[in-house]
Amino acid sequence: MTDERQLLQLLADGYFHSGQDLASKLEISRSAVWKRLQHLQESLGFELYAVSGKGYKLAKPIQLLDRDTLKVTLQESINTTCLPEIDIYLTTDSTNKQALEYARQSPQTPRLVLAERQTAGRGRRGREWLSPFGGNLYLSLYWWFDAMPPSIGSLSLVIATILAKQLEAIGVPRCELKWPNDVRYQGKKLAGILLEMQGEAGGGCGVVIGMGINLDMQGHATETIDQPWIDVKNITGKATDRNELAAHMVANLIIILNKISEEDFSILLEEWQYRDVLCGQQVTLELPNETLKGIARGIDAQGAFLLEQNGQIQCFYSGEVSVRLAE
Repeated sequence: MTDERQLLQLLADGYFHSGQDLASKLEISRSAVWKRLQHLQESLGFELYAVSGKGYKLAKPIQLLDRDTLKVTLQESINTTCLPEIDIYLTTDSTNKQALEYARQSPQTPRLVLAERQTAGRGRRGREWLSPFGGNLYLSLYWWFDAMPPSIGSLSLVIATILAKQLEAIGVPRCELKWPNDVRYQGKKLAGILLEMQGEAGGGCGVVIGMGINLDMQGHATETIDQPWIDVKNITGKATDRNELAAHMVANLIIILNKISEEDFSILLEEWQYRDVLCGQQVTLELPNETLKGIARGIDAQGAFLLEQNGQIQCFYSGEVSVRLAE
């Protein structure tokens, strides 16, 4: 554990800690404690109180992500041979970008990358994903397939369904799914998924499954978010154990990824359709070179979006396609 992470761990309970106590536990000077706190505050963007005679405290308690806790929880659900390498950053530009860099070095090694904060988190089509420190969950799982699975086209929908079910398991009453992979609650964005693939035709391929889940956005600057949003704490009224949620989510993903070449995902796709917020609605489809309007008719077995126009139904795959309710 680095000194910076250890310092944050000491302050994570949200109580005051004297500079002398922190210095003693870290075996550094009090001035070094102050300098490191200033650096962490500037680089990570959390709120810190410094009161003479009391010491230092965070504006609110936090739960840091922990590699050992994640490993133990993962081992309860999946075979240890499936365990990915785990990297946790206090801050990084993008967990997807880090996972892709690791994949280039070791393409057949599963890897899980998590961060307390992202400086350049991304959604589909290059959209920014606001990623403040310590309150939400940002993770990317890299996985290797020896051969391109035939059901790879529906992977994003399957993952969105798993994520929705996991959020419902921790108290979200009923998630809504917006094609291809947005998870919402009562029309407001709750979580997003970004898949990135690399490989060769006829050979193996690697996929990075990136997730951003709004758990607790309270106290963070959210004015730049350009769409309605909500977080789990606002829905359930309670804090979420981030390590437990991350471990269970990743375990469920790995179980599915291990079966994807042989299993029929029609049941999961039916569950996706049950949560489909667009089906039967008038929608606008934005393509690279044109805009279409019609009625959403759900998805097909390959995960394609079905649009009805003048009694005719067309199929569209995610790529550079964006869909929204018609105004």
